[in-house]
Amino acid sequence: MLVQKNGQGVWELTGMAGRVGAARSVTSNLHGGGHAIRAEILLKQWLGSQEKAEKAMKTAEKLGLDAAAYLEDSFGTLCELALALAINREGQIYVLEVNPKPPARSSPAPATVAPTARR
Repeated sequence: MLVQKNGQGVWELTGMAGRVGAARSVTSNLHGGGHAIRAEILLKQWLGSQEKAEKAMKTAEKLGLDAAAYLEDSFGTLCELALALAINREGQIYVLEVNPKPPARSSPAPATVAPTARR
């Protein structure tokens, strides 16, 4: 999932796709033989109905936008976030990772380690 700020500085969902791993693989990395598929198609197959797929996608979108707002409040200005999510057969969503990209016009800051990462 990709969330980005629009021209008015408001977070928006700009992309969502699923990944399917290669046969007998435990990962879905594209460089490891996995392939991308439209989220709508994958979720309908995975969850068993269009209604469940739409519900999961709406929930995932809200999660992505809420995460973006929270992370920006916590860490400062961001312009886009890529979220890796897992969705089980019941439609429960799990966040695997979130990768930020700083604004292009921001100056580089010295590397810091968040207090929670030191524990």
